[in-house]
Amino acid sequence: MIQEALTDIQSTPDLLEKAMKLSGLVTTVFKEAGWDLVVVGGSAVEFYTEGAYMSGDVDFCRRTPGRFALISNTGRISPIQEGDF
Repeated sequence: MIQEALTDIQSTPDLLEKAMKLSGLVTTVFKEAGWDLVVVGGSAVEFYTEGAYMSGDVDFCRRTPGRFALISNTGRISPIQEGDF
């Protein structure tokens, strides 16, 4: 599966489509390993604007199972619990 996807990506002439296919492959492979990734940064803007902004790379961030908030009085990050808001 991976080799076929890479061959398809390499043969794709459009840079935006190539980046989106590669992102899909990366997120799929990591998902199978238990990691839920999301595209972030300039690459997310690139995909959202359908190539109007080209970042030239693809950035990923791992999603975490909970929501986090910055606790301003301590300056640390901690999970938000049910009923905290």
